Amino acid sequence: MPRKTVEACVAHGWARPWFDNPLKPDWLVCRLTEAGWRAIGREPPKA
Repeated sequence: MPRKTVEACVAHGWARPWFDNPLKPDWLVCRLTEAGWRAIGREPPKA
């Protein structure tokens, strides 16, 4: 996924950084927020 897409999702609150990748420090690893799940038309998974 293009970095700009991921950054835009973070800026909109649809995703948040998840962890730093020591093998690929330039990668931005994120996960969807509740708002992100709803933006794609799905309910967020139960914790």
